[in-house]
Amino acid sequence: MEITEKRLANLDATRFWAFLSVFLLHILSVPEFKYHPQLKQFFDAHINTFQLGVDYFFTLSGFIITWTILNEYQSSGNFSLKNFYRKRALRIFPLYFLIFMIIYVSHFFTNQLYTLPPAWHFALTLNFYLADNPILFLPFAAICWTIAVELQFYLFFGFCIKYLKKYFTEICLSMILVSILFRAMAQSNSQLIYFSSFSYLSYFSMGAMAARLAINKSAFIEKIKNLSFGFILIFYLVIFINILFYSVWYNSGVLLVFEKIIFGLFFCFVILEQVYANNSLIKLGGNGNINFLGKISFGLYCFHTIALSIFSKIAIAFELNSKLELLMMNPLFIFGITVLLAWLSFTFLEKRFLNYKNNL
Repeated sequence: MEITEKRLANLDATRFWAFLSVFLLHILSVPEFKYHPQLKQFFDAHINTFQLGVDYFFTLSGFIITWTILNEYQSSGNFSLKNFYRKRALRIFPLYFLIFMIIYVSHFFTNQLYTLPPAWHFALTLNFYLADNPILFLPFAAICWTIAVELQFYLFFGFCIKYLKKYFTEICLSMILVSILFRAMAQSNSQLIYFSSFSYLSYFSMGAMAARLAINKSAFIEKIKNLSFGFILIFYLVIFINILFYSVWYNSGVLLVFEKIIFGLFFCFVILEQVYANNSLIKLGGNGNINFLGKISFGLYCFHTIALSIFSKIAIAFELNSKLELLMMNPLFIFGITVLLAWLSFTFLEKRFLNYKNNL
């Protein structure tokens, strides 16, 4: 079933809220911001909750990429793997390589206070390097490992759908099983379980399976369309409670192993509900400003740690550590810088490559 521009706006809006979660994760992790001890203790106890923004991005990627590929199959009877890789490269690499250059220039001017991995890891395998090598990392390079995970998925899954499409369900279920087994074996190694792509396979595959249902199962989508307001409300309350107690419930044992499955189901529900449900609590795409921020969310994601790194130095120099500054003024200022940088990037860099991408 086709995703109209209006429905797609709802997904753009969810991208922004996912970014905001990651933004808060990094704001609350800055050592230069001297929060009140009790407040810092509370933040430290719940900081991992905000990582769920990245997890949602992975699920949404699985959904959008699979929907796009299967829709191409339906409309043309074929799928061009070459064009798929070209389009992904045109969307990601211009901004990603700009960030890459900023990282290495900054490394030079900071007198190499931070360690950098070998440059070639930034192309595809940075997350695996970090899983094996805990290092003092340039703060604004922290987001690059997630892009590596995305690229690995594009390479693998595009190939699978092109040449192994008839095994789609088996491939997705295998990815989920591998993710569960990996998390069960690696749960004592927090560094490995956090950075390894195998931890996140279930998110991509569940997003992919949701897209296939959306494309091929009109009866299933009719059920999503007709979900009652009460059911949707209850489901979102369940999601909210799980997020609220995330740091308590999902830090060890069985729930740690199955965390990505549980939240993968939650995220797939959010995606399908926002796109198709007629009785939603709210359609997040109803606000034009939020929609725009969702469209430039890749830039927001890439630039927010740069804005944060710059402002943290300003905060030290001018001792901006009052409660008002820490909890309101500093985040708003950093957010403003991030939006400005992302808008400039989208307008003068990304748009040109997106035009090339859309013409393929």
